[in-house]
Amino acid sequence: MNISAMPKVAVVIAALYLSAVNVAAQSDSSATPSAVEDMKPNTLYYLRGDALVKVDESAVDVGAGTSASGVGAAMLGFGSGVKTWMILPGESSELKIVEAQPRFRIAIEHSMATRLRLANFEVVKDKRRVRTESMHVLEIFKPAVPIDMTKTAEGVYEFTPKKPLKPGEYGFAMSSGGPVADFTIVAAGDKKHN
Repeated sequence: MNISAMPKVAVVIAALYLSAVNVAAQSDSSATPSAVEDMKPNTLYYLRGDALVKVDESAVDVGAGTSASGVGAAMLGFGSGVKTWMILPGESSELKIVEAQPRFRIAIEHSMATRLRLANFEVVKDKRRVRTESMHVLEIFKPAVPIDMTKTAEGVYEFTPKKPLKPGEYGFAMSSGGPVADFTIVAAGDKKHN
């Protein structure tokens, strides 16, 4: 083989390799973003190490009910007497998280970021539900799980629960109409979910 042709062959092989890598990266729609510029706007991500894992959203059903004590309180002027619930299908979220204080990120406008709330859902039969707050515009859940919000970059915010979360069902939402970005906290040794 002619030695002067060797560098050209190496350049062609390198170009073909880089082209194949670029096509593979573009065609893998399940690729996990790892940088702010890879985040989709208005999409919540869980930080698993350095990787950003998309938190899927569930559609919401809204339920209402009354109780004798609620009706009595309403008659005395202490509220409506009607309890409203945000209801999610299924007993558990698909996203299982072992960390008790997970971190979440979202690329969103500041005014929208301040509306994001976290709730602990209870499992009732084959659904998950949480009580909603009808008297306050910004407080969706009754009670909400306290979270810290930190700006990590221009238009990017990180959310972390103020205290470790107990194993259970959780979800982030901006309104009582949903949708809910839901996840499950599991105990580290829970073989059922790991």
